[in-house]
Amino acid sequence: MSTQRVKISEKAEGVIQRVKSNQLIGRREVKLRVFHVGMGTPSREEIRRSLSEAFSAKPNLVVVKKITGSYGTSVSNAVVFVYESEDQMRKVEPEYLLKRGKKEEKNA
Repeated sequence: MSTQRVKISEKAEGVIQRVKSNQLIGRREVKLRVFHVGMGTPSREEIRRSLSEAFSAKPNLVVVKKITGSYGTSVSNAVVFVYESEDQMRKVEPEYLLKRGKKEEKNA
């Protein structure tokens, strides 16, 4: 099994451990291990942006389902879904998850 490296930020790098194609739902399910030595866990937005580039997908079609890390370590695991269409994504994912990690636009 070959692993693909993904640059997430200046000090964080990810290794794609597994990509599973779920044709019924119309998405790719990605398991990612993130190494972030000397810094906190990368944000959902950073992971979303880097995986959208890696899979040549629009950033709004990438959903970071879960990020888990152990206390005191510089390694986190992430589960990310890359959808083929926005319609399919909205049918499957709950609304709160689509909003999570995105910056809110504030009205003045």
